Amino acid sequence: MSLRQIFSEYFIPIALLALCVPMFFYSGVGTLDIANELIARIGRHGILVLALLPPLYAGMGFNFGTGLGALAAQSGFVVAVMLDLAGMPGTGLALLIGLILATALGWSAGWLLSRTPGVEMLFTVCMMALVSAGPLQLLFHALSRVVPGFARGDSYSGEISSLDLKPFLHAIDVPVQTGSITIPIGAITLVALAGLLLVWFQKTRRFEMHGNESADPRSHRVKTLAFSLSILLACLSQVIFLQGVGWINPQVIYAHPIFPVIPALVAGGATLHKARVRHAFIGMVVLNLFFILLPATLQRTCNHEELAVFVGPVLSTGLILCALIRSNRKYILSDTRSRP
Repeated sequence: MSLRQIFSEYFIPIALLALCVPMFFYSGVGTLDIANELIARIGRHGILVLALLPPLYAGMGFNFGTGLGALAAQSGFVVAVMLDLAGMPGTGLALLIGLILATALGWSAGWLLSRTPGVEMLFTVCMMALVSAGPLQLLFHALSRVVPGFARGDSYSGEISSLDLKPFLHAIDVPVQTGSITIPIGAITLVALAGLLLVWFQKTRRFEMHGNESADPRSHRVKTLAFSLSILLACLSQVIFLQGVGWINPQVIYAHPIFPVIPALVAGGATLHKARVRHAFIGMVVLNLFFILLPATLQRTCNHEELAVFVGPVLSTGLILCALIRSNRKYILSDTRSRP
């Protein structure tokens, strides 16, 4: 690979790193604080970034429907709370129930998407409405009437605000203190294993990034399998996230699965037609580093740290658009060159 090809593939992470260097010196954030926060974020969201890869391998585009996995994981924790379980046994049961439900949801949605070649990404956007706060909010309302004190709510509006998961706190993380740095060994190990699984999965399935053969039964099976694996990984990621934060907010069921994982993958140099595990890990580091430094930089620049809440979504949307534009441009150029 030539220097020009390397720069073309990794232009976005190079640009973000170039921004992070002056931000690091200007923000005043300590190195240990950055390291702790970066490790925590990778452990919390790393598997979810990797969950976007199987549909890309199968030519289905970005999966905006990872909220299906979040719904399955949160339902598993609801059952664990109802059974009054705690710690690793409760988390294990929540994970088992979540994976079973995620398998059913992922396989059903994957089967449907495999029958809609070329518009899979649009269909996953539509799935966001199906995994909105509505289903889980209704479940919480029903259970709160049957089980006293099941969840905390707003007495004025009647909305369920959160479900306490403190009995499950850090059941998977297994935090280990190394000097001044805390490493969630369990979560980081699962992220590494998920990366190895996807490397093996890509090699054994021999995916074609442009494959949309609607009439090929094998293509249907591959797409269904790829989407199912994506939802299973999203479910595992949500379990890790929930046992790390210690609560469920049913009104933002899909906020964490969607933002900022797609921009993180793009920030590593991935496009619709070329996405690898290395892009996911590079993007995790680069984009999270940028978001860690951004609030402190804005605070020192204009004394408005809260502006990071607006800058983040704008940057994330821009990265997704950049990936779509880059992919479309490469497709047009290759199609033009292939013509006689």
